[in-house]
Amino acid sequence: MSAGGGGAGGRRIGQAATAALVVVTALVSLQLVDTRFTYMSWADHGQYLILAKALATGRGYSDIHMPGAPPHTQLPPLLPLVLSPVYHLLGFNFLAMRLVIIAFGVGAVAAVKRIFDRLGAPPLGALTALLVVTNLNVLMYMGELLTEIPYLFFSMTALLLLEGGAARGGPAGRQRIAAAAVLAAAACLTRSIGAALVAGSAAAGAAAALGARPGARRAVIADTTLFVVVSTLPFLAWTARNSLMDRGVASYQSIFFCVDYYDLDKGTIGVADLAARVADNAVFYMEALPRAFVIDHPWRSVIWAAALFLALFVAAGLVSDLVSRRGAKDFYFLFYCAFLAVWPVSGVVDAMRYLVPVIPLLYWYFIGGSLAVADALKGRFAATRTVRATPFVAAVAAAFLMINVYQSSHLFSPLRAAGKLARSASLLAGELATRRERMGIEDVAVRSPSGALRCYDSYFSLAASLDGLVPADGVILTRKPELVSLLSGRLAVRYPFTRRAELFDDFVERASVTHILVDGCYKGTRRFVYPFLARERRRLELLRSDDSGAALIRLKHRDTAKSVDTNG
Repeated sequence: MSAGGGGAGGRRIGQAATAALVVVTALVSLQLVDTRFTYMSWADHGQYLILAKALATGRGYSDIHMPGAPPHTQLPPLLPLVLSPVYHLLGFNFLAMRLVIIAFGVGAVAAVKRIFDRLGAPPLGALTALLVVTNLNVLMYMGELLTEIPYLFFSMTALLLLEGGAARGGPAGRQRIAAAAVLAAAACLTRSIGAALVAGSAAAGAAAALGARPGARRAVIADTTLFVVVSTLPFLAWTARNSLMDRGVASYQSIFFCVDYYDLDKGTIGVADLAARVADNAVFYMEALPRAFVIDHPWRSVIWAAALFLALFVAAGLVSDLVSRRGAKDFYFLFYCAFLAVWPVSGVVDAMRYLVPVIPLLYWYFIGGSLAVADALKGRFAATRTVRATPFVAAVAAAFLMINVYQSSHLFSPLRAAGKLARSASLLAGELATRRERMGIEDVAVRSPSGALRCYDSYFSLAASLDGLVPADGVILTRKPELVSLLSGRLAVRYPFTRRAELFDDFVERASVTHILVDGCYKGTRRFVYPFLARERRRLELLRSDDSGAALIRLKHRDTAKSVDTNG
């Protein structure tokens, strides 16, 4: 797809779009310093922090919040490895850690611009990048200690170098392909879905080899082989390490084989279960697609109409690129979507997280699909889009840009930019070099009067006030053990997702659980923990509770409980 323009007019549009991109990226990045979203309340936040601390303190890639500090075999290691120097120097300085994620985001925006500059005219690259950096979903994850934005950087930069290396050829091109392979390996070690990037790039190389002249085919095969070997070896080593060091904790990949990871009693997935998962995922992702474009509405019928409209044009853009100038990005997108179809997700919010890394491609394909449909309606079926499409592209981009600005205005309002930038500058000056030895409740809880958020607030507040209630060597059974451990300084384990009494009781005994921190937020707590509490009620001592359902319970030793029962 090549929309945009030659001549002085096209260059002026490109320069103006690039200037706007630089200014907007700088402004929103600085405002992100003073903007928090979930306040670390996702479980993954705590897990990444614990792993970063373990690496920084020389204890390896291990779950140091659990009894015995077993090796961690689930989340890939790259983000904790990147954050570990920050912890080594500054402890739990979340401002410094957030700056690392923001830097990844800025790099990803630059890579998006360069990719689409290469595929079209400069206005397209800058316009697409401008849409990405104003997208509320991207901005939210740029403020989180999560892997979506680092993965976006590694995947987009790998595609940029891969496409450039394939176009250049020769030793210089091979060097770029090798660099792209290293970045693809980094993507795999950031999020396991990076395997889609490797598979898509390999498929693109195979397609290029089939279409190449006999003299050039050998070079294409050699380049593709180099990419696949370099990009997969680290991930294979990581997978082998997990298999060798597993101590009863399932690997992240094993989630795929569960009918429901949050209810292990349902067993291993079968063909019918997989078909049902694909159908459920289709519903989740269709509802998440409009939200990826920052389109939301309380009426479900409106959301579904928007989803069908967007899906049609995205598909048209993908087909247009596959026909006219297919490349690694297109095969990557196909493999990514295939992965999403079969990987378990727990709802629309979870599905939205998986769409964040492909938001640049969704914008690109929508614009391309719009151009393809417009040309088809006019009876033109050109293999590429031409300069005639520039006003149309500008109109489509402007429409999405207005949606983005409207939806994110409560966080990034130009009218409040001066005040937020001043606070950001103050934070940078006052907190950036401050070492923080401990995580506090202000870093976690979302303070809100609404019922759901109040529930989390009560749960985390109770976790932060366990001094004097739980001894230093106590072990807490709870739903969010990573955050509970960070807040309390105690060891913590997640309760097993099973209603089978013998399995649950055996886990509690093997983990040497001394206390149970109950929440009123999660269905799993009622489903799995409450039956245990009912069975063991004679061993329980309520230490603290509130009306939200949060409670701290001491689990007495069996011999002590029997003695008490005998006396009473």
